[in-house]
Amino acid sequence: MDTHGLLWAVDNPTKLGKRAREIIEDPGNDLLISAVTIWELAIKVGLGKLTLSLPFMEWFSGALGDLGLIQLSITLPHADFAFHACLGTI
Repeated sequence: MDTHGLLWAVDNPTKLGKRAREIIEDPGNDLLISAVTIWELAIKVGLGKLTLSLPFMEWFSGALGDLGLIQLSITLPHADFAFHACLGTI
């Protein structure tokens, strides 16, 4: 799930399209959230560029539980791939 999808799913679900809501509500789907999305939201909230309906940790903990999100980490192999992609060596 990307950043805007997460924000809308938690705070303003009517902004999501019908298909997006169906996907999110289907218990057969695994909803994945990248560490990058978590980081992006933390930075924006910390800089005052984004206001959430609750304090950050409370908001995000609620989102994880309510939506059943699975957190994806960023690992060294991910960073190495990005490094080589930027160099054009893959």
